[in-house]
Amino acid sequence: AAKASVKKTITKKPIAKKASVKSKTAPKKSATKQKMSEFEIKSKKVKNVVPTKMNEGELEPEDIQDVLTEEEELLLAEQEKKRKQRKKKIAKLEKKIKKLGSDANRSLSKYLQEISRFEPLLPQREVELAIAVKQGDRLALKELTEANLRFVVSVAKDYQGQGLPLTDLINEGNLGLIKAAERFDETRGFKFISYAVWWIRQSILQALAEHSRIVRLPLNRVGTISKINKAAERLEQEFERSPRADELAR
Repeated sequence: AAKASVKKTITKKPIAKKASVKSKTAPKKSATKQKMSEFEIKSKKVKNVVPTKMNEGELEPEDIQDVLTEEEELLLAEQEKKRKQRKKKIAKLEKKIKKLGSDANRSLSKYLQEISRFEPLLPQREVELAIAVKQGDRLALKELTEANLRFVVSVAKDYQGQGLPLTDLINEGNLGLIKAAERFDETRGFKFISYAVWWIRQSILQALAEHSRIVRLPLNRVGTISKINKAAERLEQEFERSPRADELAR
């Protein structure tokens, strides 16, 4: 009887152990499945989040990131709108500037068309007009200058791109032309335009200097420059060309 009871206990122990192992492993599998299902539920909540939940306190930390992204998109949209408005204003300004430039070009074209009708003068006619100008004939001065307005345009074009528009350069050159007509000495036997070109250039150069000069020259320097200009005027009439520096130094 003792041996029989020992055998029974030996056979029962392995069976009890196997059953206990199965009972321990079974709950682990069910816990894993439960965690997976909770994760899926949370991920679905994040995907289905709406901004109205913000006031209800139902947002998870992951949901806040999605809401900030939407705010950033709104900010970018506003910035893009402002950029387009600014671009539109710049385009409008450029159009206005182009219109002003075209108006100036039309004015210049009209001016060139008007002065093209003035015919060049013969040398004898220039002498007659120069004598009349000295006597105070304003009509003679007008005729002498109008006949050489096209030459002023050709000289003014050489000074483009130095700070003044072509129309201003032409206006300054015309002032020099009038000065030349008032001071021309017909007894020297020179052509009027050979004498006038110096005055035209000097008038243009003076306008450019005044436009770009930052520091004003002292009065004694201005006087020296005036003497040099007068000497250059006299020598240009004499040589019928621009004098060299060594000739002016004499």
